[in-house]
Amino acid sequence: MIVLIAIVCYALVWATLIVSMRHREKPGLATLIALPVALLLHYVACAQLLYSHDGVAIGLFQMAALLFAVMNTIVALSSLRVPLMNLFAMLLPLTVLSLILAKLIPSGSTLGGHLGWGMVVHILLSIVAYSLLTIATLQAILLNYQNSQLKSHHVKSVLGIFPPLQTMETLLFDLVWAGFVVLTLSIGTGVYFLEDMHAQQLTHKFAFSLISWVLYATLLIGRHQLGWRGRKAIRWVIAGFVMLMLAYFGSKFVIEFLLDTP
Repeated sequence: MIVLIAIVCYALVWATLIVSMRHREKPGLATLIALPVALLLHYVACAQLLYSHDGVAIGLFQMAALLFAVMNTIVALSSLRVPLMNLFAMLLPLTVLSLILAKLIPSGSTLGGHLGWGMVVHILLSIVAYSLLTIATLQAILLNYQNSQLKSHHVKSVLGIFPPLQTMETLLFDLVWAGFVVLTLSIGTGVYFLEDMHAQQLTHKFAFSLISWVLYATLLIGRHQLGWRGRKAIRWVIAGFVMLMLAYFGSKFVIEFLLDTP
């Protein structure tokens, strides 16, 4: 029931946001009221989906639902200072999908027993890193759309809906920098606290995470040293994101749905 109410609230936020974007207005009162309610219900739903008498469910879709809760929170809080509300136009439909899948498809794996503080720190850092870099990727997609519209002289389609191009690009690299720093800490704590990656089937996750880290590092160096921007920067952001998603969700999909298949 909580999941259903959260989905309805998110649908209301999305609908009112789309209307305000079409009219080139700031989000209305209905959006600002429904959003925190939806977020609160989302976290309650995640608690129900993740915790059971058997332990903590860490299935693919359950963790995806938690990840979207964190992403929505980051965007909502960041929107108090910087213009990021437009990201919800893409983020909320994906959020609703994640909640539906988490509710319909049971967890393929459960984490029982006591977790050490080091592992808790590593998991939290990983969730925040994935959230920030996913938000950065959505920002890159919006930036690419805005850039293509302006180059096609379709100025009216973006005027009043998006911030200036330079502001959008600055926000993109701020998100990448923040995500890169947290990803570095996540990888570092993983190396330090994980005892046997191969035994825990985490070798591929670590390898893809490291490739993603290298891609983001190359992008930031290219930005600082060579002034990379525009479509080149966007391609690097998306490439890093693909590797990062393969690191976690790709690995979990293989382990839960392919390796466990009789």
